[in-house]
Amino acid sequence: MIPSRVIKLIIDAIREKIPFAKDIEITLEANPSTIIGPTNSDSTELIDLQELKAFGVNRISMGVQSFRDEKLKFLGRLHSAETAEKAYKFLFNAGYKNINLDLMFGCSNETIDNLNYDLDKILELSPQHISIYGLSIEPNSKFIESNKCSDELYTEMYKTIQKRLAEQYNQYEISNFAKKDFESKHNLNYWVGESYLGLGVGAHGYIKNKRLRYENGIDVQKYVTSVFSSDKFDSRNIVNFTEVLTDDDLRLEFILLGLRTQTGINLKIFAERFGKTALKNLLQEADYLIKSGKLFYASDMFLRIPTEYFVIADGIIEEVL
Repeated sequence: MIPSRVIKLIIDAIREKIPFAKDIEITLEANPSTIIGPTNSDSTELIDLQELKAFGVNRISMGVQSFRDEKLKFLGRLHSAETAEKAYKFLFNAGYKNINLDLMFGCSNETIDNLNYDLDKILELSPQHISIYGLSIEPNSKFIESNKCSDELYTEMYKTIQKRLAEQYNQYEISNFAKKDFESKHNLNYWVGESYLGLGVGAHGYIKNKRLRYENGIDVQKYVTSVFSSDKFDSRNIVNFTEVLTDDDLRLEFILLGLRTQTGINLKIFAERFGKTALKNLLQEADYLIKSGKLFYASDMFLRIPTEYFVIADGIIEEVL
Protein backbone atom coordinates (compact mmCIF):
# COMPACT_ATOMS: atom_id res chain seq x y z
CA MET A 1 0.00 0.00 0.00
CA ILE A 2 1.35 3.45 -0.95
CA PRO A 3 0.67 6.16 1.68
CA SER A 4 -1.44 9.14 0.63
CA ARG A 5 1.50 11.56 1.02
CA VAL A 6 3.56 9.54 -1.49
CA ILE A 7 0.71 9.59 -4.01
CA LYS A 8 0.62 13.38 -3.61
CA LEU A 9 4.36 13.61 -4.29
CA ILE A 10 3.94 11.54 -7.47
CA ILE A 11 1.01 13.62 -8.75
CA ASP A 12 2.78 16.92 -7.95
CA ALA A 13 5.99 15.78 -9.68
CA ILE A 14 4.07 14.83 -12.83
CA ARG A 15 2.07 18.08 -12.76
CA GLU A 16 5.33 20.06 -12.73
CA LYS A 17 6.44 18.41 -15.98
CA ILE A 18 3.17 17.83 -17.82
CA PRO A 19 0.20 20.25 -17.98
CA PHE A 20 -3.01 18.60 -16.75
CA ALA A 21 -6.20 18.84 -18.80
CA LYS A 22 -9.19 20.38 -17.03
CA ASP A 23 -11.11 17.12 -17.32
CA ILE A 24 -8.16 14.89 -16.38
CA GLU A 25 -8.97 11.45 -15.01
CA ILE A 26 -6.66 10.33 -12.19
CA THR A 27 -7.40 6.74 -11.22
CA LEU A 28 -6.14 4.97 -8.12
CA GLU A 29 -6.17 1.16 -8.11
CA ALA A 30 -7.19 -0.25 -4.72
CA ASN A 31 -8.41 -3.37 -2.99
CA PRO A 32 -11.07 -3.30 -0.25
CA SER A 33 -8.39 -4.30 2.26
CA THR A 34 -6.37 -1.16 1.43
CA ILE A 35 -9.43 1.01 2.00
CA ILE A 36 -10.59 -0.32 5.37
CA GLY A 37 -8.18 -3.12 6.26
CA PRO A 38 -8.14 -6.91 5.75
CA THR A 39 -10.81 -9.30 7.02
CA ASN A 40 -11.19 -9.34 10.81
CA SER A 41 -9.07 -6.20 11.15
CA ASP A 42 -10.06 -3.49 13.61
CA SER A 43 -8.57 -0.85 11.31
CA THR A 44 -10.68 1.93 9.93
CA GLU A 45 -9.51 3.71 6.78
CA LEU A 46 -5.90 2.91 5.89
CA ILE A 47 -5.64 5.70 3.35
CA ASP A 48 -7.02 9.21 3.71
CA LEU A 49 -9.72 9.35 1.04
CA GLN A 50 -10.35 13.06 1.50
CA GLU A 51 -6.63 13.80 1.12
CA LEU A 52 -6.46 11.78 -2.08
CA LYS A 53 -9.46 13.65 -3.44
CA ALA A 54 -7.78 16.96 -2.64
CA PHE A 55 -4.61 15.81 -4.41
CA GLY A 56 -6.61 15.26 -7.62
CA VAL A 57 -7.51 11.55 -7.48
CA ASN A 58 -11.03 11.54 -8.94
CA ARG A 59 -11.54 7.88 -9.88
CA ILE A 60 -11.08 4.70 -7.84
CA SER A 61 -10.87 1.23 -9.37
CA MET A 62 -11.40 -1.45 -6.74
CA GLY A 63 -10.79 -5.19 -7.09
CA VAL A 64 -13.91 -6.55 -5.40
CA GLN A 65 -14.06 -9.77 -7.52
CA SER A 66 -17.09 -11.15 -5.64
CA PHE A 67 -19.56 -10.52 -2.83
CA ARG A 68 -19.45 -14.15 -1.68
CA ASP A 69 -16.96 -15.18 0.99
CA GLU A 70 -16.59 -18.70 -0.40
CA LYS A 71 -15.48 -17.39 -3.78
CA LEU A 72 -13.17 -14.76 -2.28
CA LYS A 73 -11.45 -17.46 -0.24
CA PHE A 74 -11.10 -19.63 -3.36
CA LEU A 75 -9.49 -16.67 -5.19
CA GLY A 76 -7.12 -16.02 -2.27
CA ARG A 77 -8.41 -12.51 -1.57
CA LEU A 78 -7.68 -10.79 1.75
CA HIS A 79 -11.08 -9.14 2.09
CA SER A 80 -14.53 -10.47 2.91
CA ALA A 81 -17.82 -9.76 1.15
CA GLU A 82 -18.78 -7.43 4.02
CA THR A 83 -15.47 -5.58 3.69
CA ALA A 84 -16.00 -5.14 -0.06
CA GLU A 85 -19.41 -3.56 0.38
CA LYS A 86 -18.21 -1.43 3.29
CA ALA A 87 -15.21 -0.19 1.29
CA TYR A 88 -17.44 0.87 -1.59
CA LYS A 89 -19.68 2.83 0.77
CA PHE A 90 -16.61 4.47 2.33
CA LEU A 91 -15.55 5.66 -1.13
CA PHE A 92 -19.03 6.87 -2.01
CA ASN A 93 -19.45 8.73 1.28
CA ALA A 94 -16.02 10.31 0.81
CA GLY A 95 -17.37 11.99 -2.32
CA TYR A 96 -16.04 9.76 -5.08
CA LYS A 97 -18.52 9.82 -7.95
CA ASN A 98 -16.47 7.79 -10.41
CA ILE A 99 -15.86 4.28 -9.07
CA ASN A 100 -15.05 1.10 -10.95
CA LEU A 101 -15.58 -2.34 -9.42
CA ASP A 102 -13.86 -5.45 -10.83
CA LEU A 103 -15.90 -8.65 -10.90
CA MET A 104 -14.49 -12.14 -11.53
CA PHE A 105 -16.48 -15.04 -13.00
CA GLY A 106 -15.92 -18.49 -14.45
CA CYS A 107 -14.69 -20.43 -11.41
CA SER A 108 -15.30 -24.18 -11.38
CA ASN A 109 -17.31 -24.08 -8.14
CA GLU A 110 -19.57 -21.26 -9.34
CA THR A 111 -23.18 -21.52 -10.52
CA ILE A 112 -25.47 -19.13 -12.36
CA ASP A 113 -27.29 -18.52 -9.08
CA ASN A 114 -23.97 -17.60 -7.46
CA LEU A 115 -23.24 -15.21 -10.31
CA ASN A 116 -26.68 -13.63 -10.09
CA TYR A 117 -26.08 -12.99 -6.38
CA ASP A 118 -22.91 -11.05 -7.25
CA LEU A 119 -24.77 -9.17 -9.97
CA ASP A 120 -27.62 -8.32 -7.60
CA LYS A 121 -25.13 -6.82 -5.15
CA ILE A 122 -23.18 -4.84 -7.73
CA LEU A 123 -26.35 -3.47 -9.33
CA GLU A 124 -27.59 -2.47 -5.89
CA LEU A 125 -24.38 -0.51 -5.26
CA SER A 126 -24.56 0.90 -8.81
CA PRO A 127 -20.97 2.06 -9.41
CA GLN A 128 -20.26 4.19 -12.46
CA HIS A 129 -18.11 1.50 -14.10
CA ILE A 130 -17.77 -2.29 -13.96
CA SER A 131 -14.97 -4.44 -15.37
CA ILE A 132 -15.55 -8.18 -15.67
CA TYR A 133 -12.88 -10.86 -15.92
CA GLY A 134 -13.24 -14.54 -16.65
CA LEU A 135 -10.86 -16.69 -14.59
CA SER A 136 -7.78 -17.42 -16.66
CA ILE A 137 -4.85 -19.66 -15.73
CA GLU A 138 -1.45 -17.97 -15.88
CA PRO A 139 1.86 -19.90 -15.88
CA ASN A 140 3.19 -20.65 -12.37
CA SER A 141 -0.07 -19.55 -10.71
CA LYS A 142 -1.70 -21.54 -7.92
CA PHE A 143 -4.68 -22.28 -10.16
CA ILE A 144 -5.00 -25.23 -12.52
CA GLU A 145 -7.25 -25.79 -15.51
CA SER A 146 -9.81 -27.68 -13.43
CA ASN A 147 -10.37 -24.49 -11.39
CA LYS A 148 -12.14 -23.02 -14.42
CA CYS A 149 -15.72 -23.73 -15.34
CA SER A 150 -16.69 -25.45 -18.62
CA ASP A 151 -16.84 -23.47 -21.86
CA GLU A 152 -20.62 -23.92 -21.94
CA LEU A 153 -21.08 -22.49 -18.44
CA TYR A 154 -18.59 -19.69 -19.17
CA THR A 155 -20.68 -18.65 -22.19
CA GLU A 156 -23.89 -18.75 -20.16
CA MET A 157 -22.29 -16.67 -17.40
CA TYR A 158 -20.94 -14.07 -19.82
CA LYS A 159 -24.33 -13.68 -21.51
CA THR A 160 -26.02 -13.46 -18.10
CA ILE A 161 -23.66 -10.62 -17.16
CA GLN A 162 -24.40 -8.82 -20.42
CA LYS A 163 -28.15 -9.13 -19.93
CA ARG A 164 -28.16 -8.08 -16.28
CA LEU A 165 -25.77 -5.14 -16.61
CA ALA A 166 -27.64 -3.80 -19.65
CA GLU A 167 -30.22 -2.57 -17.14
CA GLN A 168 -27.87 0.24 -16.10
CA TYR A 169 -24.75 0.15 -18.28
CA ASN A 170 -23.42 0.39 -21.79
CA GLN A 171 -20.98 -2.36 -22.76
CA TYR A 172 -18.40 -0.27 -24.58
CA GLU A 173 -15.74 -3.00 -24.68
CA ILE A 174 -15.66 -6.79 -24.29
CA SER A 175 -14.89 -6.62 -20.56
CA ASN A 176 -16.06 -3.14 -19.64
CA PHE A 177 -19.42 -1.57 -18.81
CA ALA A 178 -20.03 2.09 -18.03
CA LYS A 179 -22.79 4.53 -17.27
CA LYS A 180 -23.08 7.45 -19.69
CA ASP A 181 -19.86 9.52 -19.85
CA PHE A 182 -18.00 7.25 -17.41
CA GLU A 183 -15.97 5.18 -19.87
CA SER A 184 -12.39 4.71 -18.66
CA LYS A 185 -10.23 7.32 -20.38
CA HIS A 186 -6.92 5.51 -19.98
CA ASN A 187 -8.34 2.25 -21.33
CA LEU A 188 -9.84 4.03 -24.33
CA ASN A 189 -6.39 5.54 -24.95
CA TYR A 190 -4.84 2.06 -25.17
CA TRP A 191 -7.55 0.75 -27.48
CA VAL A 192 -7.10 3.51 -30.06
CA GLY A 193 -3.33 3.06 -30.08
CA GLU A 194 -2.23 6.34 -28.51
CA SER A 195 0.94 6.90 -26.46
CA TYR A 196 1.17 6.16 -22.76
CA LEU A 197 4.02 6.75 -20.32
CA GLY A 198 5.23 3.96 -18.07
CA LEU A 199 6.89 5.28 -14.91
CA GLY A 200 8.22 3.06 -12.14
CA VAL A 201 9.50 -0.46 -11.67
CA GLY A 202 8.02 -2.95 -14.14
CA ALA A 203 5.91 -0.29 -15.89
CA HIS A 204 5.11 -0.52 -19.61
CA GLY A 205 4.92 2.40 -22.03
CA TYR A 206 4.37 3.19 -25.69
CA ILE A 207 5.64 6.11 -27.78
CA LYS A 208 3.38 6.33 -30.81
CA ASN A 209 5.46 8.58 -33.08
CA LYS A 210 8.49 6.30 -32.61
CA ARG A 211 6.45 3.08 -32.73
CA LEU A 212 8.33 2.14 -29.56
CA ARG A 213 7.01 -0.16 -26.86
CA TYR A 214 9.09 -0.51 -23.71
CA GLU A 215 9.17 -2.21 -20.31
CA ASN A 216 11.04 -0.99 -17.25
CA GLY A 217 13.17 -3.39 -15.20
CA ILE A 218 11.80 -5.04 -12.06
CA ASP A 219 14.83 -4.55 -9.80
CA VAL A 220 13.75 -1.81 -7.37
CA GLN A 221 17.24 -0.97 -6.10
CA LYS A 222 18.71 -0.74 -9.61
CA TYR A 223 15.80 1.44 -10.74
CA VAL A 224 16.16 3.86 -7.82
CA THR A 225 19.94 4.03 -8.19
CA SER A 226 19.66 4.71 -11.93
CA VAL A 227 17.17 7.52 -11.40
CA PHE A 228 18.99 9.34 -8.60
CA SER A 229 22.68 8.55 -9.10
CA SER A 230 23.30 11.04 -11.91
CA ASP A 231 22.35 14.63 -12.69
CA LYS A 232 21.88 13.57 -16.30
CA PHE A 233 19.09 11.02 -16.38
CA ASP A 234 19.39 8.30 -19.03
CA SER A 235 16.23 6.21 -19.50
CA ARG A 236 18.29 3.41 -21.04
CA ASN A 237 19.55 2.55 -17.57
CA ILE A 238 16.08 1.58 -16.35
CA VAL A 239 14.44 0.17 -19.48
CA ASN A 240 14.62 -3.61 -19.59
CA PHE A 241 12.98 -4.28 -22.97
CA THR A 242 12.13 -2.31 -26.09
CA GLU A 243 10.36 -3.22 -29.30
CA VAL A 244 9.94 -1.14 -32.44
CA LEU A 245 6.63 -2.08 -34.03
CA THR A 246 6.49 -2.88 -37.75
CA ASP A 247 3.67 -1.90 -40.11
CA ASP A 248 2.26 -5.41 -39.72
CA ASP A 249 2.41 -5.13 -35.90
CA LEU A 250 0.52 -1.84 -35.96
CA ARG A 251 -2.06 -3.11 -38.45
CA LEU A 252 -2.77 -6.27 -36.46
CA GLU A 253 -3.04 -4.33 -33.19
CA PHE A 254 -5.39 -1.82 -34.82
CA ILE A 255 -7.69 -4.67 -35.82
CA LEU A 256 -7.41 -6.58 -32.54
CA LEU A 257 -8.01 -3.60 -30.28
CA GLY A 258 -10.68 -2.05 -32.48
CA LEU A 259 -12.80 -5.20 -32.63
CA ARG A 260 -12.77 -5.46 -28.83
CA THR A 261 -14.79 -2.25 -28.62
CA GLN A 262 -18.42 -1.44 -29.24
CA THR A 263 -17.33 1.14 -31.82
CA GLY A 264 -15.28 -1.30 -33.86
CA ILE A 265 -12.65 -0.60 -36.52
CA ASN A 266 -12.65 2.85 -38.09
CA LEU A 267 -12.19 1.86 -41.72
CA LYS A 268 -11.33 5.39 -42.87
CA ILE A 269 -8.48 5.70 -40.37
CA PHE A 270 -7.38 2.13 -41.18
CA ALA A 271 -7.05 3.01 -44.88
CA GLU A 272 -5.20 6.24 -44.10
CA ARG A 273 -2.66 4.45 -41.91
CA PHE A 274 -2.16 1.19 -43.79
CA GLY A 275 -3.31 1.88 -47.34
CA LYS A 276 -6.20 0.90 -49.59
CA THR A 277 -4.72 -2.51 -50.38
CA ALA A 278 -4.60 -3.38 -46.68
CA LEU A 279 -8.22 -2.27 -46.34
CA LYS A 280 -9.24 -4.41 -49.31
CA ASN A 281 -7.48 -7.43 -47.78
CA LEU A 282 -9.16 -6.82 -44.42
CA LEU A 283 -12.62 -6.68 -45.95
CA GLN A 284 -11.95 -9.82 -47.98
CA GLU A 285 -10.93 -11.68 -44.81
CA ALA A 286 -14.01 -10.34 -43.03
CA ASP A 287 -16.49 -11.07 -45.83
CA TYR A 288 -17.62 -14.55 -44.74
CA LEU A 289 -17.83 -13.37 -41.11
CA ILE A 290 -20.07 -10.52 -42.25
CA LYS A 291 -22.27 -12.96 -44.17
CA SER A 292 -22.52 -15.17 -41.08
CA GLY A 293 -23.50 -12.21 -38.91
CA LYS A 294 -20.39 -12.30 -36.71
CA LEU A 295 -19.25 -8.95 -38.11
CA PHE A 296 -21.30 -6.08 -39.46
CA TYR A 297 -20.96 -2.56 -40.80
CA ALA A 298 -22.12 -0.20 -38.03
CA SER A 299 -21.97 2.56 -40.67
CA ASP A 300 -20.00 3.22 -43.85
CA MET A 301 -17.01 3.91 -41.61
CA PHE A 302 -17.05 1.22 -38.93
CA LEU A 303 -16.79 -2.57 -38.86
CA ARG A 304 -17.60 -4.25 -35.55
CA ILE A 305 -18.59 -7.43 -33.75
CA PRO A 306 -22.26 -7.58 -32.67
CA THR A 307 -22.55 -7.38 -28.89
CA GLU A 308 -24.20 -10.82 -28.75
CA TYR A 309 -21.02 -12.30 -30.25
CA PHE A 310 -18.59 -10.62 -27.81
CA VAL A 311 -18.40 -13.89 -25.89
CA ILE A 312 -16.55 -15.48 -28.85
CA ALA A 313 -14.75 -12.29 -29.90
CA ASP A 314 -11.28 -13.82 -29.51
CA GLY A 315 -12.10 -16.47 -32.08
CA ILE A 316 -13.62 -13.96 -34.50
CA ILE A 317 -10.62 -11.65 -34.22
CA GLU A 318 -8.24 -14.56 -34.80
CA GLU A 319 -10.05 -15.41 -38.02
CA VAL A 320 -9.76 -11.82 -39.26
CA LEU A 321 -6.06 -11.62 -38.37
